Amino acid sequence: MVSASRSVKPAAKPGNIQSRLPKRSNNDNAQGAVPAEPVASHDSGDNAVFHFQQFDVVQSPQDHHYLDNKEQQGSGGPRAWLKRVQKEWKILETDLPENITPYLDIITIIHTCHADTIFVRAFEDRMDLLRAVMVGASGTPYQDGLFFFDMKLPPSYPVTPPQVKYHSFGLHANPNLYPSGTVCLSLLGTFDGEGPELWSPDMSTILQVLVSIQGLVLTENPYYNETGFEAQVGTPEGHRNELPYCESTYLVNLHTMLHLIRRPPGSFRAFVMDHFRRRGQHILRACEAYLKEGCPVRTLDGEGCATKASTEQPPCSKGFRLALTNVVPRLVEAFTRIGAQGCHEFNHIVS
Repeated sequence: MVSASRSVKPAAKPGNIQSRLPKRSNNDNAQGAVPAEPVASHDSGDNAVFHFQQFDVVQSPQDHHYLDNKEQQGSGGPRAWLKRVQKEWKILETDLPENITPYLDIITIIHTCHADTIFVRAFEDRMDLLRAVMVGASGTPYQDGLFFFDMKLPPSYPVTPPQVKYHSFGLHANPNLYPSGTVCLSLLGTFDGEGPELWSPDMSTILQVLVSIQGLVLTENPYYNETGFEAQVGTPEGHRNELPYCESTYLVNLHTMLHLIRRPPGSFRAFVMDHFRRRGQHILRACEAYLKEGCPVRTLDGEGCATKASTEQPPCSKGFRLALTNVVPRLVEAFTRIGAQGCHEFNHIVS
């Protein structure tokens, strides 16, 4: 299990921050209702851009994990606490959409952290709560998946770190993401660490937590996040075990997609539906590459197509392909039901 903050620099003070707070969005209502059609700047295809701001302030959803915990609610907190929360909002509003890379300092996490793959909602009626989603990066077993986290800033914040709960649906997506929803991260005090790996009231931020999860947890090789397994990097044992581990992780990713389509989190319902409408065909194309061509997990490009690396590594296992034959029909049905583009092209892989 990684100590998951060791490679992330503390957030710098953002420049040119507007004094106002973000206005409440119209992307979703307070209950997260799905509009009939996503708002787009183009009519069709992957070029259609759904207007969902990366950071916005809305009304709190009724399904937030910490909603009933009202130690610190709305604008009723101490002055210093409110000032710090507003600072966090401004950092997210300014730095989250366009400028993640200054928070990273080694190449192994830069390649998995991309702009426009983390979206955050704060809540005007509950300033102590946030909700974030990360889009799984290509080249990882999390590709095209959505990973949701509920956050709470306790009254002692920032002396103590935020509380974070992963929307697991009872699935084990990563050694650092428990089926219970616990996020095991030294930065959060839920895993051992020392020095810069630990939360710093003066230097650490919500953005640092999010980038740590995206870059050091949702990785290309989650097998090495298991406690003690990092020593196997580059060894025959590591190479032998990492592929089946990634296969199991990818299956969890697919099952998580099905859960999210059935129960999209509030304030992100339209986002979830639009994501899978646009990416459904690419997810199915990836499943087809695994089933028909035996491509190993993590070797496909961003469109779900085979690459040169796909032919240079051992093929995926028969057990993995058997498991895919059970889940792919459910994916086709779910994507078709929400109007995903191009799903009819993959009817042959479920027959």
